[in-house]
Amino acid sequence: MDRDNAISWRLSRSSAGRLPSEWPLSAPPRIKQTRKSVPADPLSSVVGALGLRAGRRALVRGLRSTTAWRVWYGAVVALLLCLPSWLHAPAWAAPGEPLSGSLADEPSEEADAITAEAVAEAADAGSPAVAAGRRPDAALSARFEAALRLIGSGAGERQRQAAQQLEALASEAPGSELAPEALFEAAQLYEEHLAEPEAARRCYRALVRRYPQSRLLRRASQRLLQLDAALRSGAPALITFQQILRTTGEASAERRARLLTLISESPNFALADQALFLVADTSLRLGDEAVAAQQFASLYQRFPRSLWSAQGHRAQAEADLRARRIDSARAHYVALQAYPEAPWPLIASEGLRACNSAARRQLAAIAAWTFLLLGAALSLWRSRRVLWPAPFEVWYYAPLSTFLSAVALWAQGGALAAPIAVLGLSGTAIAWLSAAAARRLVAQPSGSRLLAWARLFSGLGLRALAVLALCFLVVYHFNLVELVAETLRNGPDAE
Repeated sequence: MDRDNAISWRLSRSSAGRLPSEWPLSAPPRIKQTRKSVPADPLSSVVGALGLRAGRRALVRGLRSTTAWRVWYGAVVALLLCLPSWLHAPAWAAPGEPLSGSLADEPSEEADAITAEAVAEAADAGSPAVAAGRRPDAALSARFEAALRLIGSGAGERQRQAAQQLEALASEAPGSELAPEALFEAAQLYEEHLAEPEAARRCYRALVRRYPQSRLLRRASQRLLQLDAALRSGAPALITFQQILRTTGEASAERRARLLTLISESPNFALADQALFLVADTSLRLGDEAVAAQQFASLYQRFPRSLWSAQGHRAQAEADLRARRIDSARAHYVALQAYPEAPWPLIASEGLRACNSAARRQLAAIAAWTFLLLGAALSLWRSRRVLWPAPFEVWYYAPLSTFLSAVALWAQGGALAAPIAVLGLSGTAIAWLSAAAARRLVAQPSGSRLLAWARLFSGLGLRALAVLALCFLVVYHFNLVELVAETLRNGPDAE
C-alpha cells in the first residue's frame, strides 16, 4: 500500500465515530450553501417569451368567444413554443435557486472563522502540533506511516508487527505528537484484530496516564473502563466472545449456539448480560419468537438493571409492533420507563405514542373490513340477477389493472407488485358490483326525480368510501403506512 492509501486508512479509522472536536487537524472540506443564477440559452428564452405571449393572446380570444377549440389551440401553442426553453434548461437547478451541497470555490470568512475556532479548540485540548507550532520529524513520520502500511496489508502477523512498532515508537519518542496516535492505533489493533485485550488495556492506560490533554483521551478512557469491566472474569472468555462476534452473523444459528456454550462454560462471565441479549436477539431474528421470549425473560431476571435488559425490552417491543401485538408492545415500553438513563425515557414515550397510533389504525382497519364485507354482500344479493354478462366497466378496468400489476413486477424489484395486484383485483370487483347496481336501477326506475338523484349521489358516495377503505386496507396489511407517510411529507423519490 502506498503512502496516500496508508494515510487515508488512518484518517478513516481515527475519524469514525468521533465528535467534530476530535477530528484531525486537516478538517474535511466544508459544505457551502451558495446561490447561483444558471444562465439559460438566449434563443430558448426569446422563443419561450414569444410562445407565452402568443399562447396567452390565443387563450384570451378563445375564452372571450367561448369556443372550446380556440381555448385548446391557445394552450397547445403556448406549450409547443415554450418547450424548447424547458428542454434547454438544466434539470438539476432552476435559475436563481440555491444550490445546496456545492463546494465553495473560495474559503469564505465564515469558513475561515470556523477553521480558526477548530484549531484553537485543538490547541486548548493539548494538540502538540498546534500548541507548539511544530511538526514531527521526518524519521518518526516515516516509521509511523510504515506501520500503517503494515496494518493495511491485512495479514495477522503483519498487524502484530505494526502494533509492536507503534508501541515502540510511542516509548522511544514520548514527546512527539505522534505518540498518543501510535498508542491508540496499537490498542485498537490489539483489541479488534489480534484478540489481545490485555495488551490493548496496557496501551489505553499508557495513553490516559501520559497524555491527559490528548484529543483521544475520552475515547481511550471509555475503552479502558469497558476493558477493565470485561476482564474481571479473565481474558480467555473475553477473547472467545469477541471472536464469536467477529466470525458470525447477526441472524446466525451458529452465533446463538456458540454464545450459549460460552455462557454455560463461563457462568461468571463479566459480559453475560450482553451475551444473553445477543442470544435472544439472534433467536428473534431467526423467527424463533417463543425461544426468544424465554431468553429475554432470563435476561430480565438475572440482570434487571442492566442496559442490555433495556435493549431487550426495546427489541421485543419493536417486534411486537411489527406483528401488531399492541398490548405486549405497550407493556415493554412501560417497562422501559424504569430506566432513567438517556435515551430510554424518550424511547419509551415515543414507543407509547406509536402504540396508540397502531391501535387507532387497527380499529380503522376493522371498521373498513366491516364496511366492505357488508356492502359487498348487500350488493351481491340485490344485484344477483344482473351480474352477468360482465358489464363494459369490467372489460375496461381488468386489462388496465393487469397491465399495472405487470409493470409493478419490474419496478423497485417487484416490492409493490402484490399490493398493486390486490388493488387491481379488488377494484375490478368494485367496478363490477357498481355497474350491476346501475343496471338494476335502470331496470327499476323510481317514480320521483328527486329520489333518483338521491340514489345517484348516495351510490357515488358509497363507492368512494369503498375505494378509500380498500386503499387503506392495502396500505395497512402490506405495512406501507410509513412509506406512504414519508411520500406525503417529502414527495416521491427522485431517483
